[in-house]
Amino acid sequence: MQLSRVAARVGGSRFPRAVALDRHIAAHDPLSLATAHRLGGLTIDGRIAARPYSGPSASPQSTGAPEKDQSASHADLNSSMGGVFQIPVASSEAPEAESIDNDADSFNPQTINLKVVLPSDSLLERMRSEKYTSLTAKQQRTIAAQVKADLVDSIAGKGASQSILVETVSKGEIKDALFLAKLLSNHSKEGQPLGFHLYQRIGELGEMEGEFRCAQLLSTGYQGQKRDLSRAMEQIQSLAERGHAVSQYLMGESAFKRGDSASGLEWIQKSADNGYPTAYVQLGHLYRSGHGSVPVDQSKAFECLKKGSELGVVEATYLLGIHYQSGLGTAVDAQKSFECFQSAAHAGLSASQHNLGAIYFSGQPEIGVERDLWRAMEYWKMAATQGFQQSQMNLGRLYLEGSVDQKDPTKSLQPDWDEARLWFDKAAKGGDPTFQEEARLFLGMMSDHERSKVGGAEAAAEPRPGPVTQHRDNRSCSVQ
Repeated sequence: MQLSRVAARVGGSRFPRAVALDRHIAAHDPLSLATAHRLGGLTIDGRIAARPYSGPSASPQSTGAPEKDQSASHADLNSSMGGVFQIPVASSEAPEAESIDNDADSFNPQTINLKVVLPSDSLLERMRSEKYTSLTAKQQRTIAAQVKADLVDSIAGKGASQSILVETVSKGEIKDALFLAKLLSNHSKEGQPLGFHLYQRIGELGEMEGEFRCAQLLSTGYQGQKRDLSRAMEQIQSLAERGHAVSQYLMGESAFKRGDSASGLEWIQKSADNGYPTAYVQLGHLYRSGHGSVPVDQSKAFECLKKGSELGVVEATYLLGIHYQSGLGTAVDAQKSFECFQSAAHAGLSASQHNLGAIYFSGQPEIGVERDLWRAMEYWKMAATQGFQQSQMNLGRLYLEGSVDQKDPTKSLQPDWDEARLWFDKAAKGGDPTFQEEARLFLGMMSDHERSKVGGAEAAAEPRPGPVTQHRDNRSCSVQ
């Protein structure tokens, strides 16, 4: 794959997993675990000695409460149709999650405007042509009208019916009803009550995903329904006990937040056993660094991450590369490490893009990777565009001093202080205070040097890149 095509794919997005219709449809499972929530060290010493970012490390004082990642964070409940949400801690000290202004007391379902609850017909037909649903735009609007009528009858106590599904959705095509419910819930505020009601009907037909999405909406509230965390939690627990994998994962997450790591591990293991890919990655995090009563076990971490990677979780592939690189729970294998980084980098993970850039910058002749400054810079630019400060700093230093290619001078990089200033400025605005300080120091030295030249005074010494120590995150796993 050409790098220009990769760059076009990853651009400035965090994970390019959502299709072009991402305002209405997100990837099925956008819950992603923190894998690069702080930037590791990359030693810079005039000639720039690159060291790949190795992710968060363990510490005896680990708290298990990492800060949010710059390149991967838990998907918010309200941000996408396919997302999973976080269970609040059952404590008076827990921060209140944002709830939706739902006008519950004054809500009247008869006033719902069916013209605004769904996207345009052209977009609905495009979704059908791209195989998101088998329903035509007309069929979707017909069902939406039937859902509204059923909701009105239910509130009036006229005896609700499930006929809206039986009559309009072919047997075995509950997925079309689920898709329509997601559209109704996501497209507009007015459509949320219809989405919830359709989810309820789907749940009554024995589809646990319908129940789960009802809990999702209850946890924030929606038009006509105030936020009801107690009811949401009851539904999640009931689903978990019946084997719903995502609900089991959330029960585990909730247990860790309460400090019950034994119960948390049990639930997350059940979730993994039921095939939820993210659960394998979380298990990898837990065994990789240890958490509460969960011991460090690099062999188990490696196996869990390998399974998560096989199931398509990008973060797992990246961390698998770290394990192959460092020999954690497996034999050191530079070739497999490179392949893991390459796969995750091409999927858009900034930490992996950074590591791939570091490998190309230094070269790894033992696996056939020659030093390639320009390819390294392309990967660093991909990561830097996503806000990865370590890549931003590398680019700033490269442009500050330039780089000479001894074998082919035509491939050398000439100093460009405007570009250097651009990347230092971005790094100075990033989230890691260490790199903020480094970047501001370079910006200050550049300004002092330029002012001294303009003023006719003896030129100040040009800023020279000094060593940057490695900074490791002391938190042990990504349970938030």
